[in-house]
Formats: sequence, C-alpha cells, structure tokens
Amino acid sequence: MMRTVNFFRRMRPPFPKVETVFLGLLAILAVIALGILVMGQEARTWSAQQRERHADAIVESADSILIGLQNIETGQRGYLITGNLSYLEPYHRGRASIDQRIQRLGRLLPPTAVNASLIATMRTMAARKIAEIDQTIHIRTNLGFNAAANIVRTNVGKQLMDMLRSQLSAIRSQYHRVAVYERLLVQRRLRMMQLAATGFGTVLLVTLLGMYWRSVRIARRTKEMTDHLALNANNDPLTALPNRAMFMNWLTYGLAQAQRIDGKAAVLFLDLDGFKPVNDRLGHSAGDHVLCEVAQRFRQSARTGDMIARIGGDEFAVFIPAVSNESDPAELAHRLIEAMRQPIVADGSVVYVGVSIGAAMYPRNGKSPEALLAAADQAMYRAKREGGRKLAFHNSALTDQITRETRLRGGLQHALQAKEFEFHYQPLLDAQTLKPVAVEALLRWRHPELGLLAPGEFLPIAERCGFMRKLGPVLLQKAGDQMAVWRRQGLNLRLAFNISPFQCSDQNLIASVESMLASSGMEAQSLYLEITESGLLQADAQPILRHIRQMGVGLTLDDFVGGSGGLACLRQLLINQVKFDRQFITGLPNSPADIDLLSGLADLTHRLGIQVAAGGVETQDQGMVVRRLGCDLVQGNLYSRAGTAEDVTILLHQWKAA
Repeated sequence: MMRTVNFFRRMRPPFPKVETVFLGLLAILAVIALGILVMGQEARTWSAQQRERHADAIVESADSILIGLQNIETGQRGYLITGNLSYLEPYHRGRASIDQRIQRLGRLLPPTAVNASLIATMRTMAARKIAEIDQTIHIRTNLGFNAAANIVRTNVGKQLMDMLRSQLSAIRSQYHRVAVYERLLVQRRLRMMQLAATGFGTVLLVTLLGMYWRSVRIARRTKEMTDHLALNANNDPLTALPNRAMFMNWLTYGLAQAQRIDGKAAVLFLDLDGFKPVNDRLGHSAGDHVLCEVAQRFRQSARTGDMIARIGGDEFAVFIPAVSNESDPAELAHRLIEAMRQPIVADGSVVYVGVSIGAAMYPRNGKSPEALLAAADQAMYRAKREGGRKLAFHNSALTDQITRETRLRGGLQHALQAKEFEFHYQPLLDAQTLKPVAVEALLRWRHPELGLLAPGEFLPIAERCGFMRKLGPVLLQKAGDQMAVWRRQGLNLRLAFNISPFQCSDQNLIASVESMLASSGMEAQSLYLEITESGLLQADAQPILRHIRQMGVGLTLDDFVGGSGGLACLRQLLINQVKFDRQFITGLPNSPADIDLLSGLADLTHRLGIQVAAGGVETQDQGMVVRRLGCDLVQGNLYSRAGTAEDVTILLHQWKAA
C-alpha cells in the first residue's frame, strides 16, 4: 500500500484540483476497462457454456438411443424365453422412438458430410435391427421358441447392434470429452474473472485510500501554508516580532481605545547605531544574528502590555498604550538604551551596537497612527543628530524643522529641473607662493522663497531620500562645464569637488567622472574628489574609488581630524591629499596642543607621500602657522571668500596678472 501511496506522491501534479480530476478520470477509465474485460470474459464464458450444453445434449441423445436399443433387446430376450407378452412393452416403446432419437442426434451433431453419413448408417442399422426383431417375434408366436432361437442364432442382428453401440459410444465419448473441456474452460475463466475483479477491487480500494490520504495531506499542508502566510503577513520572519503592518493595526486599535477613554499613549521609534559597519565588515549573516539578539533584548526590557515590532531594516517601534506623562516612555527608552550597552558576539567577533530613540505622545504630537509614528521617527533623527544612543521627544521646534525639511524634500526635483542649484567657488592657494592652483566647487540652492541655502541645509535631506544619486552627476557635469570655460580663458586650475558618501558606493560614479572629463577636456589629474571618512570606509565604495584613483583622479580626505577612521583611510593608500578639519585651524595660534597635533599629522601624511591642505584660514596668524607647519595648500576667507563663477573669474584674472 505504501508503494502505491509513494507512486501517487511522485506522480502528484502541481495543483490539487488537477490531481483530483486526473485521479477521477483514471478511476473512470479503470472501471470502463474492467467492464470491457468482464463483458468479454462473460461473452466467452457464455459461449463455452453453450458449447458445453450442446455437447451434453449430444451425449444425452446418444445415451437415450443406447438405452432404447437396450430396452428393445431386453424385451426380445424376455419374450423369446418366457413367451410372456409383457416383455414386449419396452420393445414397442423403443421401436416407436428409436428413429426419432437418431434424427435428433443428427440435428445436434455438426452438419458435416461425415456426420450425415453416420446418421444415415445408424438409421439403416436400427431399421434392420427392428425388422429382425419383428421377424423373430413373429416366428416365436407361430412356430415356437426353438424355431425363433434358430433364427436368432443365424441372423446378423448381434453384429448390427454391436456396430450401432460402437458408433454411439464413440460419439458419446467424443462429446463427453468436449463437454468436460468446455466445463473446465468455463471454470478457469470464472476464476480469472474473480481474480481480476478481486485485483481491480484491491487496486481501486488502494487508489481511493491514496486519494483520501492525499486529500488529507493537501488539506493539512494548505492549512500549514495558510498559517505560515498569515504568520509572515503579521510577523517579521527573522526576529519573529510583529511587522509594520501588524504594528499599525495595534496602533490604530490602541489609539481608538485611548480616544474613547480620553487617555494618553506614546510611540517610540528605535534605530540602531553602528549597525551598518557590522553588515559591511562581518557580512549579512552576522547582521541577522545581531538583529535577533537586539530583538530578544528589547523583548526582555519591554513591559507587559508594551507592543514592540520590527518595522524594517534596523528600525523598531514600541507602542505604549497607556501613559500618564513623559516619564513612562522615558523610563522604557532608557531601559532599552541600557540593554544595548552590553556587547554582542557575532561570528566570533565582539560588536557594540547602540540605539537612538524618538518618542511621540498622543494626542499632543499626533492623533492618527501615521502622524504619531512619523513624529516619533522625526524625533529619532534628532537624537541621531545629537550624537545617538539617546532619547529625544518630539516638540514644536522639531515640527517646524521637519516642516521645513519636508518642504525642501518636495522641492528638490523642481529645483533640479529649474536649474536653481548653482556653485560658488573658493580658490585653494599654494602655501608658499600664495598663487591659486585649484578651486573648490561649493554647492548652493537659490530657493525662490527661502533665498540662498547652504549645502548643510538641504544635502542631508537629499542624501536621506536618495536624491543625491540623481543630483550628483548633474552637479559634477555643471562644475566641469565651468572648468572648460576657465580653461578656454587660460586659467588652468584643478577642481576640488565634494562627493556624498552615498555616491561613493554608486557604480554610476565612474561613468559620471569619465563623462565629465571627456566633455570638459580636463585631465584626470586636474580633478580631485573630496570624500569624508564615512564614504571612504564603506566596503562597497573601495573598488569604485580604487578604479577612479587608477584613472588618475585625485582623492582628498575632507575634514581630517586624525582619528582612528581617518588613519585607517591613510593606510588604504587610496587618497593623495588630506584637508584638515576647520576645528584645528580655529584654535590657532593660541592652542599649543593643536599646533603639536597638526605638526605630527602633517609630518605623518608627508611621509606617506600625501599632500596636506588647510581649510578655514581666517586670520594672518592662522595662515602663518599652517604655512610654517608644512601645509601644501591653504584655503579660507583670509585669501578669498567663496563667490559666484563671475566674481571668482575676475579674481583669478587679477591674480594671474599680478
């Protein structure tokens, strides 16, 4: 039975309904085949039974003739011996029917010439035997026993009777064998039909049991799949926490309850700090392990009734359905932050992951689930901007800031199409000759309502919404066009262009650089891409930046402060220039510690064959110090403020003429 079940399992069609139809058609065809088989066997059996009955009728007819002849002889002998007329009764009965019996036998035998001749001979011999007996009876009646006995001894009646018996016995034996054969054939076919019916019944029963088992299994698997889909629809498959859809359902129901009782509720939006380097350095498997461990710590820290969910990536959310004031969500937030202070072991490495939390209160910061979650999200970004690993509540000032950010985010695409983005340029001077050798392109947004916006006001927004991948190539081309104009005017300068960390891992950066160099006619050595530590340390950025460096394009480590990240960038030997952060220059010349630090860093970078630039030089004293410390390039308002291309063009020509 299990073999049959396994057969159906292997022959299972991809769809249960197709399988049901297929098995139903198979059963119908099997029934039809069995019916044809049974009908054929029945027809052959009936034919054999007919032949058997025909043979039995021939045997019976032959027996009746033999019995009739025996009765005639018995009556003859009895009358000859005793003279008693009662012995002649069998004779008279047999005489009347013997010829009819022979004719009946002739009709039963197959209509062949041999059988016709045999029947004719038998009728002749029977007639002669009857005539002989009649003669004998007549003599016995008239002349007595002795005379009749002499006639019996001298006639040929005995030979005729023996011949007749012999022929009838032969016919009887032949058709007796035929009847026995047909009877055995009928029995054999009946047994075959019985075995076929039994086998088919067994197969049909096993098939039905297999179909029932398959139906039960399909129903069970369907239920399991339905349950699994329902679980995945409401739960995160990695951490087993509720997902965003389930959290929004909770939030909708919880806020409706709070509104009914005029109560308060709170939402916490959590984002992990330092999680991306784990994925980049250890791989996504280790990242998944960290997320599971984080989810477990959050579960243990949450209170009964708090609803925690993973809403995407390394972002989590907590709904606190009943609070009295801000101290309740603050208490829970601090427990969550403390839970993340302990290190996590992932793939044999110890990693530290923190959490930034934003809190929003119902109904003060929002009345709908979407508004409340968005408010908590905005508060979380403020916590990150303030250093991370802390809690920040949503407030009115944040609302104004977010409103402004939303307005700017919505205007980015229009600004690109309306060409509202423009560059201001600031020269970089050779520290020894104070002659301009390069210009840095500083982006500005001339907003029609908000005025001229610095990059710090809108670039972070463009980076968060992914707009930099579209904006970056356009701006690079725009700067290249301006460099082409200056080259035609005889101003051969290098271009320092700032690259967003998001662009560093974008494969399109290589094509953008190649296109800009080709259209502007610049040599690759005349282009310097200024990149921050976060951009250089991205694992996905390394092959892209290495390819650009091999093209001959320079890479500048911007805002260099000498920390572990910056030193790691130096070790990669990708960059050929560093620019000291403004915070070093501001303390000069009154900070001996800054002077010593700058001196050491300048000496280290020079030993590695890397140029040093000092930006943000505002005073003569600062300029003297950075030049004395060995900086190769200087930049700042002391020498020239950033200005439009037209203003800088005039200034560059003045420097050239001087």
